[in-house]
Amino acid sequence: MKKSEIKRKYSRIRQRRLYMTLFILVIIAMVAGILFLAVISKGNKELVKGSLDFFFSSIRDNKLEYVSGLINSLGNNVGINMVIWIFGISIIGVPLVLLILLFKSFTNLT
Repeated sequence: MKKSEIKRKYSRIRQRRLYMTLFILVIIAMVAGILFLAVISKGNKELVKGSLDFFFSSIRDNKLEYVSGLINSLGNNVGINMVIWIFGISIIGVPLVLLILLFKSFTNLT
């Protein structure tokens, strides 16, 4: 085998390891979100249920505001991506990026 083939193969292995680590981190955050819903108080469960019912009734009645939802979603995602990019350009920020990924996966599920 040539050195370039060995480097390419090693690079693929490292990428797979990184993707698997991030995938496992997202799964852990989702499981934590599910467990969090099982542990919260009854009043908070009713609050979550009420907001989900309101959301689905808005979809059913076609009362969603698409433009404001898009602007809100873009604002949130661009902000998070900018923070990840700023942290990602330094070695110190790598654990913070992992924490942001964990928190984002947790909050998207709950």
